[in-house]
Amino acid sequence: LMAPVAVQPPATDLARAIQQLRQGDNHFRGIRVEVRDRTVHLHGTVSPGENLVELAQAIGRLPGVERVVLDDIRTAGRP
Repeated sequence: LMAPVAVQPPATDLARAIQQLRQGDNHFRGIRVEVRDRTVHLHGTVSPGENLVELAQAIGRLPGVERVVLDDIRTAGRP
């Protein structure tokens, strides 16, 4: 018998799952998401910065995500 092979979800499914995570929180509207294979790149502005950590951790727990990379992230001051 052969060992089981993990099936990775298509990038479109992953992008859709990430969009659902972001929809419920206006803090993430300034963040752009790019999915490359199993790596998710986050770009843009978030306020406050702690929310970015929560988003990155939640994305990292999604099936198929190998890593989350923070590219050119800025934090906006509190209003």
